[in-house]
Amino acid sequence: MLDVHEVTLAGFDGSTDDTDALVLWVAGDASEIAAAIEGTGAVLNGTVDAEPHEADYRLPDATDRLRAAAEAARDASASRGMAP
Repeated sequence: MLDVHEVTLAGFDGSTDDTDALVLWVAGDASEIAAAIEGTGAVLNGTVDAEPHEADYRLPDATDRLRAAAEAARDASASRGMAP
């Protein structure tokens, strides 16, 4: 069974609910997830108590989509003047 990991995208601010959409659940191997988000400012936070079908992304099938989401969040964060 795949583990489900929490990933926070660039721009996430835990002190407000306004950035909750930048928290993703990703089913897959931690090393695959880390490789997919490398250089985007996203953070792999560890596992969550969830089933793979509850995840926003399931790797390896959604690797490209996860990477695109992480890059988009990084770019949006940079345009707002926030560090990734």
